[in-house]
Amino acid sequence: MRIERVPLSALPGHFRPIAAAFAADDPRLRTRFPVSWRDDPALKEHARRAASRGLDPDVKLDPGPAFDKLKKGAPAVVAGQQPSVALGPMYNVYKAMTAVRWARKLDAVPVFWNHSDDDNLEGLNRVATPEGAVEASWSGEGALAFRQATLDLDALARLGADVSRLQRHGDVAGDFTRLLHALFGDELLVVEPRQLDGPRAREVLRKAMAEPARVQTAIDQGGERLKDLGFERALGHSLGSNVYAFDGPRRVRAESADGRLSAGVAMRLIVQDAVLPTALVIAGPNELAYLAQLRELYEAFGRTGPVVAPRITATLVDPKAARVAAALGASGASLLSGEAALRRGAVRSDLLAEVDSLSEDLRRRLEAIEGGPSGPVRDATRKTREKLNTILAAYRERVLQSGEEADGVGADRARKLAAHLTPEGKLQERVMSVWHFLAVAGKDLVKTLTDELDPFCPDHQIAWL
Repeated sequence: MRIERVPLSALPGHFRPIAAAFAADDPRLRTRFPVSWRDDPALKEHARRAASRGLDPDVKLDPGPAFDKLKKGAPAVVAGQQPSVALGPMYNVYKAMTAVRWARKLDAVPVFWNHSDDDNLEGLNRVATPEGAVEASWSGEGALAFRQATLDLDALARLGADVSRLQRHGDVAGDFTRLLHALFGDELLVVEPRQLDGPRAREVLRKAMAEPARVQTAIDQGGERLKDLGFERALGHSLGSNVYAFDGPRRVRAESADGRLSAGVAMRLIVQDAVLPTALVIAGPNELAYLAQLRELYEAFGRTGPVVAPRITATLVDPKAARVAAALGASGASLLSGEAALRRGAVRSDLLAEVDSLSEDLRRRLEAIEGGPSGPVRDATRKTREKLNTILAAYRERVLQSGEEADGVGADRARKLAAHLTPEGKLQERVMSVWHFLAVAGKDLVKTLTDELDPFCPDHQIAWL
């Protein structure tokens, strides 16, 4: 498998500045993460301390070798996401892959936090391929733990997906766990918040409820520190205790400590580290933005963190897309430039080449004249060169537009490639389902990608299947 690497900074339309800075080891962010994922000795020592805390003995996790390893004193590498129908976009799979590979390196247990307490359903019922998407219909109410979904498998199969492991109707959170196990086996431990509702979790959440100002103040301090470093804060000013409770299936802001409590976006990390011996958190580019704001919150609860490594971020180029890319002459970052840029890049007219040659020849000749003695001619030459640059750039743009309009084949190729690699103008990993790629590359693809993609590389990886 051929893999190209593209720095996140080369894809500013797809990654926030803070994600690109974290990937590039920007020194400004070193103060926001107490242990660097790049520092092997420090990370291993942090993992040793995490393991010494041990697992909350009251948690109710699924039996198996991963749980047994945790009980025997291994640390955990944790990724997480709210459950989507049919596993949702590829980034969920990449999170699990990254956790698995880091766990192997640290002799830890990879854990996927299936955040079924969440009640934001937007986009979670959509399963996409390059040929289109199918939206499942919801049933039930409240949080995802209480939701079911019905998926039209026939329609999805017609769009080129492998549906052999999918269910037409099922419990969303439970099916998410089932499919993760189907792809990663019992090496991956999948947990839901309700399974972690023990004394350690309750102690943390009750403390947050007793002192909501402690939570909000720490989050605000982190936001101000980020702002001082030149980055935007991700978490707002009205999180309060960031603790919720359940009113039947519905998740509401907690007003008392009765019943089962649930952590919000910030407190979830504190609960996670209280219950699990977390050595490392695997985070996507958008999660990094709020994790960078949480150091003060960790310290307010007497913990060291967050200790974070970036998840794999990747684009898969299947054979059909590879043929189109070759016809367009696209590679590297240009593959992810979007349909309009790909169309423009496909224009290779003789006239365009003549314009570029003329522009370059005039530039050299006029710069040579400018290099002569100072005086009226030199100044006039400089002004003429600047005007000609503007005129020729506008002429070149018109030639490009004319070429785009005339090149129907190039436009069609650009549309097809964008549908595979940047669907809806987004990175493939944020839209496309794993079931398309399994249909193309076979049932062993996830194992191959787990072995071949580099989880210790912060760049975006383009893998040619």
